Amino acid sequence: MEIKFMLTENISEKENKEITEINNICFADIPDEECELDFVDVSFGKFIMYDNNKAIGSCGIHKRKCEYVGEEYILGGFGELAILPQYRGNGYGKVLAEKAIEKLYEISCDIASLCVDRKHNAYKLYQLLGYIFLQRDAYFIDALGKEKTNDSVMIIGIKNKELPDKILNTNYKFHYGKDKGYW
Repeated sequence: MEIKFMLTENISEKENKEITEINNICFADIPDEECELDFVDVSFGKFIMYDNNKAIGSCGIHKRKCEYVGEEYILGGFGELAILPQYRGNGYGKVLAEKAIEKLYEISCDIASLCVDRKHNAYKLYQLLGYIFLQRDAYFIDALGKEKTNDSVMIIGIKNKELPDKILNTNYKFHYGKDKGYW
């Protein structure tokens, strides 16, 4: 197994095609409109996992400045974590998630967030890694500039271990910030 990380601007056409193919297979159940309007944040970089030169998984890393109750911080996260169906059940998703958390630490993110459908078992992996569901909506700006909400966001402390506790134990608005999209 080989895992490569590339900054978004350094992803080759071949690598982009591999990532797109993985995402098309793994996220076929997500409505096109949701992808086009909500998941529009440009990633900081991407991981690709290979098995004998075949791309079998990928994960995008995100990073942006945000604010919570007047406190500025760096929000990071990973999204589009995908493992081809025939490779699932072997711990590859966990390996990519752990690599993503390491990268978020390396790029100095204070906390991380991710969105996961509560109907899929993937959230159990994230809970094992320390992520906790917000017990309220998270807010973000879609591609059209409209504020929207999602009730399936999880967070974890990366460099700042106190901020997630504050977010989880208060009822102020948790917002992905001024940039469009979320992950």
